Amino acid sequence: TWVEPDANMPCGESIVRQFLYGQRYFRKEFGISHCRVFWLPDTFGYAAQMPQVMRGCGIKYFMTQKLSWNQVNKMPYNTFYWRGLDGTDVLYHAPPGDTYCSHAKVKDVLYSVSNNRQRGTVPDAMIVYGHGDGGGGPKEDHLEMLTRFAKCAALPRIKFAHPERFFDHVEATYGRDNLPVWEGELYFEYHRGTYTSQAATKRNNRLCETLLHDCELLGAMAVVLHGAARTHYRRALLDDCWKKLLTNQFHDCIPGTSIGMVYEDMDVWYAAVVDALVAYRSTLLRALLDADDAVANTLSDERVERVSGTVVRLPPLAVTTLSRATATATATIGADDTVPPTSSSSSAAAWKLPA
Repeated sequence: TWVEPDANMPCGESIVRQFLYGQRYFRKEFGISHCRVFWLPDTFGYAAQMPQVMRGCGIKYFMTQKLSWNQVNKMPYNTFYWRGLDGTDVLYHAPPGDTYCSHAKVKDVLYSVSNNRQRGTVPDAMIVYGHGDGGGGPKEDHLEMLTRFAKCAALPRIKFAHPERFFDHVEATYGRDNLPVWEGELYFEYHRGTYTSQAATKRNNRLCETLLHDCELLGAMAVVLHGAARTHYRRALLDDCWKKLLTNQFHDCIPGTSIGMVYEDMDVWYAAVVDALVAYRSTLLRALLDADDAVANTLSDERVERVSGTVVRLPPLAVTTLSRATATATATIGADDTVPPTSSSSSAAAWKLPA
């Protein structure tokens, strides 16, 4: 993925874009045609839809460690198939060492064996070593110790391997019929308040997600109706906005678990995304209708709302002028119909970044 994201609060499209931009980056920078392992050691729980999204993005293996911190309901397995809402599954592994920055000492190796909840049936396990949480990675002494351990008959057998090779080995050795299946959400019990802390950040995230949806939809409509030359579909702008938003969805940012200066930086990026997309949306509406009073419904359901004090009714995925929408609403809304209050989500209204 583009970053190590939160896996609960971003919308489904954002999760898909995390994989899209992450795969593109690995292909461009490292020449890797396609990553098959979703490496997410430190994120605070995983929504039940994730296996379906992962499989749709070419991911078949999933590694995390965080659920070992659960306070009451400990995960009963280290290796299993995680099945999503639609029946799709991925092979899951949580290193039994209960850490993503092992110091690779003898006690760490032995604990990885004794703490493996399936050591009688699936004895193979990962050790994730190095200064992981600080971004430093493995040091020379880590590599030296593990190399020596591999030659020591009194210790478990150790082999250096790529994560994909580990997962391929587990799948081939133990098989789908011999591994347990976990269905639904993987809930993390330790970090509390991640749905509510830094509420403005969460609102800004959803605002940017909505604006990106609207601009991509209107841009596609403009291309189909008028051709790309006239509408100037701005892919570079959309890519830049997506990358800023995806970065802000890092698993210590959007949950509200970072220090204050992080949110100051995030607000700058949120404001930049909102300003750019609001201006771009106005440009697209003028390109579609060549009118200053264009209104749009970018939802897949009909909307009846007040825009600038006027009641409008718009069918799904529609763009028209305010005068035409008003005429339609006047002809179809009866005296008993309930009209929502003035909405700030209409394309004719101004989008404001919350304080």
